[in-house]
Amino acid sequence: MKPPAPATALAPESDPMRPGAAGLLLRGAAMGAADLVPGVSGGTIALLTGIYQPLLRALRAFGPGAAKVLLRDGPAACWHYLNGSFLLFLALGIAGSILSLARLVHWLLERHPLPSWAFLFGLILGCALALATRLPLRRQPQLGVLLLLGAMALWLATDGQRLELPATGPWLFLGGAAAICAMLLPGISGSFVLLLLGLYEPVLGAIRFLEPGLLGTFGAGCLLALVIFPRLLLAAFNRFPQTLPALLAGLVWGSLPLLWPWSKMTPDSGGNQLIAILALLLALTLVLTLEKRYQASRQAMGVTGPW
Repeated sequence: MKPPAPATALAPESDPMRPGAAGLLLRGAAMGAADLVPGVSGGTIALLTGIYQPLLRALRAFGPGAAKVLLRDGPAACWHYLNGSFLLFLALGIAGSILSLARLVHWLLERHPLPSWAFLFGLILGCALALATRLPLRRQPQLGVLLLLGAMALWLATDGQRLELPATGPWLFLGGAAAICAMLLPGISGSFVLLLLGLYEPVLGAIRFLEPGLLGTFGAGCLLALVIFPRLLLAAFNRFPQTLPALLAGLVWGSLPLLWPWSKMTPDSGGNQLIAILALLLALTLVLTLEKRYQASRQAMGVTGPW
């Protein structure tokens, strides 16, 4: 029996960028670096480098269809159906980047908290501005109302305080699932969700010190979301192409007061004021530059809508 067609568009005749193993490793490394810091989305990097749609299709292929191919045609045909090489090299690039950079980010947050948190705040502020500019607020002012509702809902749900969930099994599992869901959305960072939940530093520390129990629980949540979420994502955005992005943008805007870096000032952080302001501006410029490139690539492909 002839093996089924692959689930993604990685073949040279269907992928105009034709990424090989090295190209996928580099793309994965860029996605991993982006998702390690709040405000920069790995989904945006995937879209800018031409692998966003193939990635969603590959992840969506996991399910009963893949099981049928495995039982009927064997492991090789199933690997081909899932575009396993594409996912493998991409995952290796993401994992390598996160493992190599987590130590640096964790050290900066411990030793230089004010400039580091200011940089992270600048990234999230840039993300909030980028998401708002994607919405046709002048033509559809009701989207502005939804944005405000999203911001108010987050503020009321958190009582104006950043959550500090315990780094225990159930919360780490849910945090991993939520982070992966956010990672797949261009403009929403998985690290941003962890930061909002108070799990960002515990997860960074677990990666830095290679704590298998915490990483295993967190990774299980990630894997579950990777199997389930791509199908839900495509269905949700097909049904609510403007409403859902407006609400998500509102959540990002609502998080800004919770993450204000100067709330973390200590008596010895006065000398870091200028460095913190420069770090914030640098991060804001970085995100807005990426957003400009993102919008240019969408226009070149004739894509419309917030995402």
